[in-house]
Amino acid sequence: MAKFNFASLGPWSKGMFVGVKASDIPNDGVLDALNVDVLPEGSVVSAPWWLKIDSSIAHSLFVCNDRVYGVVDGQVGEITEFGFLGFGSTEASRLAWTEIAGVPYFTDGFGVFRLDGSITRLQANADVDDLDDRVVDMPGGRYITYWNGRIVVAKGSELLFSQPLRYGAHNLLTDYVELGEDVIWLAGLETGLFVGLPDRVLFLDGVTPSELRIRVVAGQSAPGACLVVDGEIIGKPSAGRFVVFFTSSGFALGDGQGMVAHPQVAQVRNLPLHEGIIVRDGYRLFFIRRL
Repeated sequence: MAKFNFASLGPWSKGMFVGVKASDIPNDGVLDALNVDVLPEGSVVSAPWWLKIDSSIAHSLFVCNDRVYGVVDGQVGEITEFGFLGFGSTEASRLAWTEIAGVPYFTDGFGVFRLDGSITRLQANADVDDLDDRVVDMPGGRYITYWNGRIVVAKGSELLFSQPLRYGAHNLLTDYVELGEDVIWLAGLETGLFVGLPDRVLFLDGVTPSELRIRVVAGQSAPGACLVVDGEIIGKPSAGRFVVFFTSSGFALGDGQGMVAHPQVAQVRNLPLHEGIIVRDGYRLFFIRRL
């Protein structure tokens, strides 16, 4: 099923009046509201409704610019209020997604693709005169993100980078970093990469793959469970973006400098670290375990 929100009104910053007559409510106030959710700043949005997609297998859902993408019965496409619109087939059991300038990109483990009304595989562009057989089509992997003008793919224990602003081109000799252990999640901010390994979390910052500085910034985390969010979700709208990942002490927040906070550590301890995903619904975050 896919979720849709539509109308938004407000905000009503003066708050809620309780116990007054309808005639005493200001002209710009709301007397009654049905099927809406009230947000913390006083706005209301229409309550979400759900579209059921008849399918035997659906997986790899991804939300980009309030549009829902995924795989339904082997077809990669978009789920709209009118149903599912498929653009092409895949045999992959799982896709990994990222977003660049409002356009979704995904990897199926073998290549990297752009989904923009159709599916296009990213290639090294034969019209560019490389004269260098070390430059190949951008490989696929298990996880994908965007960082510093490059697409980054995690494949086994390696991070594979595209050329700057040439998302389909990968140099076999220079565009990679070997980490020694399999990557279990990957998320990029403008200033660096957060990388989950089986027993620790790394932060990589620098300008090029060969110059990246690697620091250990946190301990063990849940495989697959990371999400990039705006600062507004934690009450810091001017603080830029954060990476959220899941630990035995609940959600952890990583900022653009590689600093990590554990805001739930005083209340939550010793949670199991199953493989899963993190999803956002308004101002709430949810960890969903993969079955």
